[in-house]
Amino acid sequence: MTDINALRAAYQEARLRAPHWNSYRLATTLGVSEGELMAARLDDTDTLGEEVHGLALTPCDLALALPRLGELRIATRSRHGELTSLIQRMTVRGNDYSAALKAQNGLSMQWLLPHWHWACLRRSFSKSHTLGWTLQVFDRFGQALHTLEACEPRAGGWSWLLDKALDEVPRFTRRIATPTPAIDRQALLTTWQHLRHHDDYRRLLSDHGLSPLDLNRALEGRFSRQCAPARFSTALEEALESQASIVLSMPSRAGLHRHATTLQQIERHPSHLAIQGRKVTLGLDTDALTSVWQVERCSESCLEHWLEAFDSDGELMASVRLAA
Repeated sequence: MTDINALRAAYQEARLRAPHWNSYRLATTLGVSEGELMAARLDDTDTLGEEVHGLALTPCDLALALPRLGELRIATRSRHGELTSLIQRMTVRGNDYSAALKAQNGLSMQWLLPHWHWACLRRSFSKSHTLGWTLQVFDRFGQALHTLEACEPRAGGWSWLLDKALDEVPRFTRRIATPTPAIDRQALLTTWQHLRHHDDYRRLLSDHGLSPLDLNRALEGRFSRQCAPARFSTALEEALESQASIVLSMPSRAGLHRHATTLQQIERHPSHLAIQGRKVTLGLDTDALTSVWQVERCSESCLEHWLEAFDSDGELMASVRLAA
């Protein structure tokens, strides 16, 4: 039995035992990346009524095709968090390097398209009827950058995507940890005051080889300070009570998912926090939340205050911009 066949069999067994688990949780349980799991299922219609196809589209062509898919639910994950937005109307503009999505409900997304390593289309069906579509975009490590689910399965763009299927198995690589370089704190402090856009912050991290947590530590005492982990949920509860407009954000090396909203509900569970705004939800694994930092950033028009939540490995889980 090949590794692919073994993984297919393990997936089928796991899905039968836990039918409500999503593909991310199933992949984690099986000890593989979500991209590896989806690639193993190419050209294999499973007995539970779902098929997976790779797509023969450039990242730019795929990004520009998204408005053809009708109403969508788009989710962006960190390791311990997920930001999900409902998109009813959108515009997408871009080139071979980057693209930006804008929607009328406060959603904005920025994508660095060279990180889009592979995309797959999943179709669930019963007999000859299509029940739903899911589009996933993965980076070269097999991590799902974005998962888009159809709210209108009959929108013409989905069948158009299916016509672009190419079931060629992608190659993924393993992530290698790199040591933190020496930090020139004074240079960072000087540069920080002149940054105005998200691209400026992303470029600063890249140029210095820093993670967001490394940067916060370097700026501590001037533009950042560490808070108690409970501060993240407390700030959201204050925003819910005051009905202040905030911005929920899921930044990554591959882009940015932001949604401006007012909060409608916060649900506390033993190990999970569920935040609901207008057309947007944010879920966080609170057991994994280890540190929270408050960061001051300059935008073109004002000074912004952000709270950033990190897990025990220093990975950014999610961030929120507080009302001024």
